[in-house]
Amino acid sequence: MALPVFLNVGFDQRGEFVPLHYENIGTRLDNVKFEKERGTLVITDVRIVWYKKRGGGGKSFLKGVLAATAVGIAGSIAGDLVRNAVGGWAGSIADHAITSAGYAAASGIMFNAMSGNDFMNFGKDGKLESLAIPLASVRDVTTDKKGLTIILESGDTLRFEAKNVKALPAIKSMIIAKKNEGKCPYCGAIIAPGNTSCQSCGAPVRSPAGPAAPQRPTIPTIPMRIGGQPSTPQTVCPTCGKRVPSAKFCCECGAPMGQTCPNCGESLPAGIPSKFCPNCGGKL
Repeated sequence: MALPVFLNVGFDQRGEFVPLHYENIGTRLDNVKFEKERGTLVITDVRIVWYKKRGGGGKSFLKGVLAATAVGIAGSIAGDLVRNAVGGWAGSIADHAITSAGYAAASGIMFNAMSGNDFMNFGKDGKLESLAIPLASVRDVTTDKKGLTIILESGDTLRFEAKNVKALPAIKSMIIAKKNEGKCPYCGAIIAPGNTSCQSCGAPVRSPAGPAAPQRPTIPTIPMRIGGQPSTPQTVCPTCGKRVPSAKFCCECGAPMGQTCPNCGESLPAGIPSKFCPNCGGKL
């Protein structure tokens, strides 16, 4: 099955970057190094694209598997370019690259699980040719004196070093602003905040929130005294004479713990010594 369109990078016959029909270029920066290779960094409202600097052009440029595949996704104009300028097996590969959100539904892609390797495009010789990072997969962006670091939702990082470091703060701001717009990388529609899929094309764009963490069972605590003895009130059973917790019946012999007043017949509090009834005041 062909890759999603946003993962591929389209070029015209001169080797210039061709945006997807629904994306707008925000800025570009030349002489940007990635993995020891120099190239061009392009920021759009859908993705971050880096492509390696090349020599030559024309049809020979389009003969690579990556270039043919990438051109095929740039729209009807690129499709004609593939059929007329490339042709053959390379053109067939390019035609198959024209896909829709069906790939996303079938593959179950969720951007926060994709690593940097998932966004890399390799040429016929197996060498890295380009990157296409959808803004939906970007968690954060940092800059320093030498370059730009893209932090993905997966936790993976992609590092770009640039000669024109003065442009990096503006590029960082642009990436964050474009990400906050929330355009679907599959069709370009604006995604409503919190949606896990695009309401326009149905492609999954965010992983659903995971299940809530299971609550731990509450363990009842027993108040303790120094020495590890429970602090539960205790009394002496009037029948067996053993010291037991205060209750209606003795836990040792089962006899009733309560006493009654001989004068009024009311129950007396267990374990509380008294010479007079607290109910009628009669002598016990």
